[in-house]
Amino acid sequence: MAWILAFMLLIIPQSTQAQNKALSKALDKEYKQTLKQYKKEGWKIDANGRSMEVTLLKHYEKLNETNPMVITGAVSKCKSTNVCKQVALTNAQNEYTKLVSGKIQGAIASLLKQNANRPQEEMDKTTQGLLNEVEANVAGVLIPSYSIYKENSDGTKEYRTFYFVDELKAGAMLDNVFERSIKETKLTIEEAKSIQKFVKDELKNETLSE
Repeated sequence: MAWILAFMLLIIPQSTQAQNKALSKALDKEYKQTLKQYKKEGWKIDANGRSMEVTLLKHYEKLNETNPMVITGAVSKCKSTNVCKQVALTNAQNEYTKLVSGKIQGAIASLLKQNANRPQEEMDKTTQGLLNEVEANVAGVLIPSYSIYKENSDGTKEYRTFYFVDELKAGAMLDNVFERSIKETKLTIEEAKSIQKFVKDELKNETLSE
């Protein structure tokens, strides 16, 4: 038995190293492709003096270290950089809210299938309440990584900001949302925890599948 354990302890680190090496290789390839695409399409980096190469390297280093979820805030025809940044953040928050909301709706639909006696109207109100809470508390979950822009012929800009999802803040946000849901809706503690686990697991799967 001891030799099996020793063998497994030897194999697991090697397997992890192989996976990390494969990920690093894939990200390096993606970095080079992204850099080439940006330059070909005329994108510039909004990075306070840092080059596009360095900015993208730091972005992909973070992806290699922790593999966070990335959300993009895209803006068209914006006039000033400050306006572009604010609208990009709002759009990214909306995208993340939409993603989380979809997971919540899926979890509650599953709950309704398991308990057909729950009134549809009651669950609709519960769903909307949860979605409102997510929308109200999403601020701070997204951490900006880098922004790119290019100028249009009419003087406006195309602007994109790429955000990392802060896993700890996102988890805390969901904890608060579901803690409030127990107090303000007719969900039981078990139901709220079941939905919460489903949403967190689904968001984790989204990150792993990127």
